[in-house]
Amino acid sequence: MAPPDRIPASHIATVTGCAGPFAVVRHGILAGLTTAILLFGCNWAPSDRGAVTGGIVLDGVPIEDGLIVFLPSRGNRGPTAGASIATGRYAIAAAKGPPVGWNRVEIRASRKSGKTIAKPFGQQGETIDEFVEAVADRYNSASELEVEIQRGMNTFDFQVQLQ
Repeated sequence: MAPPDRIPASHIATVTGCAGPFAVVRHGILAGLTTAILLFGCNWAPSDRGAVTGGIVLDGVPIEDGLIVFLPSRGNRGPTAGASIATGRYAIAAAKGPPVGWNRVEIRASRKSGKTIAKPFGQQGETIDEFVEAVADRYNSASELEVEIQRGMNTFDFQVQLQ
């Protein structure tokens, strides 16, 4: 992994969990962020969490590969919960689900920018496709989405837009 001074700011994301915020390095597929969220364990009783499932479309097309995160909001306390989005669907079991009450929702997906960039740790002149955030900030870093999680199963479908 590159030393911190060589990681572009566009590849850093902040995730908030039970112990506070921490930074993780993002990559085009967002696998590292998903893993960090799902492995960030908290001792929160399953009865204080809800299961969530649903669909997500980006400008009318199901998101093929992305991430959804639920962060407690409006004074609600508890762990952050997240899941991968695959072929427009996501699901989180109650045991790892978001806390009951209000949660802010962040949705992320990457797309190719049409540009190439120098390949990290590659040979001089070697390039790779550049990936950028496909979802508008109002659905992730400046999310306007909030849902109220209930005990049991919750279904939330989201329609989001490109940048």
